[in-house]
Amino acid sequence: MAIESQSHLLLPGTHLHGMLRQKTGLPIELTTSAGVWTGTLNEFNHSYVKITEQKTSKEMYIVLEHIIAFSFPVVA
Repeated sequence: MAIESQSHLLLPGTHLHGMLRQKTGLPIELTTSAGVWTGTLNEFNHSYVKITEQKTSKEMYIVLEHIIAFSFPVVA
């Protein structure tokens, strides 16, 4: 998929938008070319995903086009 066309993935009404909306406030793991980031999903839109990073407790904005994969760790 072309990078410039990824913004449509998080538009309201899409499956991914609905799933992320349900997971807001829960742990998320994002993989980018710069590494793996684990934290709490705070906010998202068609441009970025905002998390509170687990190790440092700092808020991070990760641009959608840099995200390769994401997962939701199981919370016991």
